[in-house]
Amino acid sequence: MVDALFERQSLTIARAQELLGVSTRSASLAVERLVDVGILHELRRGRRRYFLANEIIDVASGRGSDRWRMSREQQRGAVERTLPGMS
Repeated sequence: MVDALFERQSLTIARAQELLGVSTRSASLAVERLVDVGILHELRRGRRRYFLANEIIDVASGRGSDRWRMSREQQRGAVERTLPGMS
């Protein structure tokens, strides 16, 4: 799943489930572990939950690997660019 974050820097629980080939609960636990260690950061849009790999986004955009935090608006833009069909 972490390898997939280098292709698309955000995911949902459903996407994690697809990547890992596991149940929704197992995918949720795996994503929660990545949130706990700081690899992913949760963004809620209504009832939907998206998980962003901010540090990978930072490096890919030339901001470096420091602990720069995205504003809500920047997070939404990142999600919209990396999750097809999201509006």
